[in-house]
Amino acid sequence: MARRSPDGSGEGPDDGPGRLSVAAAAILGLLVQNGSQTTYDLKRFIDNSIGYFWPFPHSQLYAETRRLEQLGYIRAEEESSGRRRKVLSVTAAGRHALAAWKADPVHGSTEIRDSGLLRLFLSDADDPVRIAELASEQRLLHVDKLAEYEELAAFLGDDVTPSTYTLRLGIEYEKIAIDFWERVTDDLGT
Repeated sequence: MARRSPDGSGEGPDDGPGRLSVAAAAILGLLVQNGSQTTYDLKRFIDNSIGYFWPFPHSQLYAETRRLEQLGYIRAEEESSGRRRKVLSVTAAGRHALAAWKADPVHGSTEIRDSGLLRLFLSDADDPVRIAELASEQRLLHVDKLAEYEELAAFLGDDVTPSTYTLRLGIEYEKIAIDFWERVTDDLGT
């Protein structure tokens, strides 16, 4: 079986030409869930949904949609009036490829890309004041993000969907991060 790249973001060296990267699967999945959209509409939706837990550079969005069109997984039709933007829709081959991607077992581990943790790791142990400042800054960032997620959860109500499960994990993650940065401050005794 073909392997995905170690970071899960693109095709690995053993992937065939039609294999889906995680980014490609995300695009197909969002188009299937939400219907035909322009690339700009997709970008906005990503920013307000999976962008919370899966960083998605806009340049990658445009490159992946072109690749998916070349593979025959999406169809791009130009609007007949207005700005004449391309409206993307999933083809039967794209639905099949997405179903196959979803059926593949998940390989690899969870990736946390947190610049605060990187700064902490690279901090000078002889500068506890700066580490305490970093911990305070990071704690506040996570408090703000928790408030944003809780507001979104209140807006969505009690509906249980795959997307609300991811939101629940986001809320729990922010609580854990707040606790972590508070413990860093406590350990420093500042």
